[in-house]
Amino acid sequence: AKAKAEAETDKTSPQSHFEDDQYEDARFFGDDEEFIDDEIDQAVVAKEIEEIGSIVAKNDELLPSYKTRRTIPIGRWLHYLITIPARLLVPVSISCFALLLIALILTSLPIFMSPFIEPMQKVLSADLGEPVTIKKMRASLLPQPVLILDDISVGKLSDLHLKSIQITPEILTVFDDVIQAEQIELVGLSANDHHLNRVSAWLRAHLTENKIKTDQIILSNTSVLLDDKQVVPIFNASLVLNDHGDVKSAMLVSEDKESTVNILKADNSYQISVSAKKLTLPFGAPLIMTRLEATGIANDNEINFDKIESYAYSGTLQGKLKVNWSNNWTAVGNLTLTQIDLQPFLPTLTSIASANGYLSSTMTFSSQSSAITTLLDKPEINAQFDVGRGEIKWIDAVRAIQQGKKNMAVGGITAFDNLKGQFILKDAVYQYKQLVLNAGNLQAAGDITVLANQDVEGTIRVKLSTKSRQIRSNLNVSGKASSPISK
Repeated sequence: AKAKAEAETDKTSPQSHFEDDQYEDARFFGDDEEFIDDEIDQAVVAKEIEEIGSIVAKNDELLPSYKTRRTIPIGRWLHYLITIPARLLVPVSISCFALLLIALILTSLPIFMSPFIEPMQKVLSADLGEPVTIKKMRASLLPQPVLILDDISVGKLSDLHLKSIQITPEILTVFDDVIQAEQIELVGLSANDHHLNRVSAWLRAHLTENKIKTDQIILSNTSVLLDDKQVVPIFNASLVLNDHGDVKSAMLVSEDKESTVNILKADNSYQISVSAKKLTLPFGAPLIMTRLEATGIANDNEINFDKIESYAYSGTLQGKLKVNWSNNWTAVGNLTLTQIDLQPFLPTLTSIASANGYLSSTMTFSSQSSAITTLLDKPEINAQFDVGRGEIKWIDAVRAIQQGKKNMAVGGITAFDNLKGQFILKDAVYQYKQLVLNAGNLQAAGDITVLANQDVEGTIRVKLSTKSRQIRSNLNVSGKASSPISK
């Protein structure tokens, strides 16, 4: 009883609290015997030690002990970090190499496909209606099955060539009598204007009892020669066909990706949209369009662009164009030009006139030819024009007046604030009518004609005003278009 009373007294003292804390720490670390009072009942102590032992045992089951955690060496962690990836590297490398080897084997099987060249030639010849010759044949299974035919010639004379044909079959139809292809890609097709009808017939090939059918044709690196000239840029195309073999939709993209043509079937016609940058016109004058947008409708006999907008030569061009090929090739249209810089623009059209300034004009034009490549070579043009702040490099009007009494031939340059008139081109004859020129105190008016043989003829009435008087003179223009003179 005395010992218990002393124990109760000790619990209330600060020293007792300190010893209790140490005792609890000792319980956590398992070093408790140091803090047991010899006077306490050994039975009570034994029971508490048993309870502490059970608690420590449970903690040891759930978590590593404090001493165990802090004694794990850092070197062992580094050892694991280095050795485990190193042990995995060899099998992973072997697996990757094996997969790569399998991929290489599956992507090219030219040897095993060689026996099938002759049967494939017969199938394609029957489908296209023309003899087909295949030099090589191979298969690619990754990333999807593709049958590749290399170095192909078509026709009795083998006059139409393709670098390759790539057929992507639908897997479930490979062993059917008729193979359905997701797409057929024609690579490196080189054709001329005489081949176009034959190529069009190919697109309709699946209308008959053919062995290979598809509704999507891809053209890659396609080259079309017109009159043996590369007037059409090399392009890529994607065509979607309907059940009748007609083009349902198509997109053509130039090799430099600067020009795009979209085609969409609508009833019995096609909607056409053209978008281009830095385009040089393939026909007629080699005009360079900085930007071109056009929309229209096409059918079997003609194409009608009802909206043409272009930015070129620091100005704009807007107009319409209709091209018909039912008999001969014909073209009719109209254009509105606004603030076109004549200095780079005029030389692309003609060498007859030489001038600079900024041109605004409205014109109509028409042309016809037996071939598309020469359709715009000899157009007929009727235009009203207005040129601001420029020069005519045909005649020096002031000097011609000064030399008029001497009856001397004079050439040179006349600067002006404004020049307007009418321009007519027909049968290679250039007519400049109702010309009116204003240049400060100089005014001139008249007509000039350049004949087909490049002879120049015309009359210009000139008035020069000074403070004291007005000088009037009639100048006769003659000579050649390259070097006209006046007197």
